[in-house]
Amino acid sequence: MLFSGTITLDVPTFKEVVRQYAASLAAHGFENIFIIPSHGGNFAPLRELQDETGGRIGGARFHAFSDLMRFVEVMYAVGEADGISPKIGGAHAGESETSMVLAARPELVEMEYAVEGYVGEFDDAAVAAIFQKGMTALTNNGILGDARPATAERGLRYRNALADMLAAWISERMP
Repeated sequence: MLFSGTITLDVPTFKEVVRQYAASLAAHGFENIFIIPSHGGNFAPLRELQDETGGRIGGARFHAFSDLMRFVEVMYAVGEADGISPKIGGAHAGESETSMVLAARPELVEMEYAVEGYVGEFDDAAVAAIFQKGMTALTNNGILGDARPATAERGLRYRNALADMLAAWISERMP
């Protein structure tokens, strides 16, 4: 909330919204519901909801992908294959996410405004600092990484690697 225009839900409201979505889908006959976040702050509440519900909502099996570091590590692996360090790839509006937006919706990206943000380690301590103190604990501009080397071509590779990892995760949970 430290950046203008940010919209948020508190954790109980977020979990209730997800619970209601899942219950609605279950009422329509869905037997398996998969929730895959892309916002770092949603991973832990989804893990909590998974635990609270025992993995069932409204008669459907509820599966929440909640491993933030696994998500980030997939992006790091793609970037490193192209010589992009994890510090540059980042975890929020850095090279990796900017590349994915360039691949999906290039008209939304104005690369002349691309800048560097926090380019330190994105480890458990950094994650804890963000969740305890907010993004400004690490970055004044909201960027974790450096958007300047972003390319649409690498964005496709990030997206495909994440899709492959998530498809495998879903397959592991299907009966």
